[in-house]
Amino acid sequence: MLNRRQVRIKVFHALYAFFQGEENDRARFDKALNKSFDDLFDLFLLELNFIVLVRKLAQERLETEEKKYFPSEDKVKQYRFLAENSLLTKLDENLFLEDKLSKLPYSLTEEQSIISGVLDEVMATEWMEDLNLENINFAKESEVVINIFNDFVAPNEDLHHVFLEKNIHWADDIPLVNTSMLKYLKGIKASDDKYAALPLKISDEEIIPFGRSLFIKTLNNSESTEKIVTENVRNWELDRIALVDLILIKMAITEFLEFKEIPVKVTMNEYIEICKDYSTPKSKVFVNGVLDKSQKLLKEQGKLVKSGRGLL
Repeated sequence: MLNRRQVRIKVFHALYAFFQGEENDRARFDKALNKSFDDLFDLFLLELNFIVLVRKLAQERLETEEKKYFPSEDKVKQYRFLAENSLLTKLDENLFLEDKLSKLPYSLTEEQSIISGVLDEVMATEWMEDLNLENINFAKESEVVINIFNDFVAPNEDLHHVFLEKNIHWADDIPLVNTSMLKYLKGIKASDDKYAALPLKISDEEIIPFGRSLFIKTLNNSESTEKIVTENVRNWELDRIALVDLILIKMAITEFLEFKEIPVKVTMNEYIEICKDYSTPKSKVFVNGVLDKSQKLLKEQGKLVKSGRGLL
């Protein structure tokens, strides 16, 4: 589920909280970082649960519409398409998802107004109004579910507000989980049954140890990386560098020195991309320049040795 860039972002969040605060309890922040990986998976499960609840409401409305003396043929057709959608049905009947959701300390079943609002928006779309059931196959059903998630679930601010009420630390996790959700939905196959496995919390057993190691080593190397930055930023004091930029630079230099399996180019590209999302428009040029000078300096000093395995 998580990839290395997402883990780097989680580590960046943890380091930012550490450097902003007055408390120096590294163990507590490391524990909080580890818990954040579990919390992120809980958010993923809740988003899956939400689209299942949309399907359940469509089923309820279908039954209500069919009982009317003059039911709307269009509404019956549209509600049935969602209620009997193969992909949504697979999620609803998945035994592993059911088990995971039963153990969560959170629930979305009480958020009927948001669920109803999303279903109303879906029903009002042109692609639902023009639905042609004669040409429906699993690929088309999947496409519709992905459109629903992309257009009405992922950007839903009311749903985001509910998530943040349950866990304030999810504020920065929602985009990460949305990306994982899309990947998962696109990967569901027509042959999957109720025993289909859910994604693992992580996509690589080395990823979380990588994240925790990056967190601790960045802290341990903080003073030495500051000296490297100072050598490469002439006429600048450290306190003039934005905290976000300084943390990303420290993380990258730590990767240069401590993670020999990760190529320099990969590290630089990763932190430039993260910088684009979390800092100012001009910061990526500044960060790129400092990192380029730093890696050249470390090479000259013989401190930059890479194994060339090429991990991301």
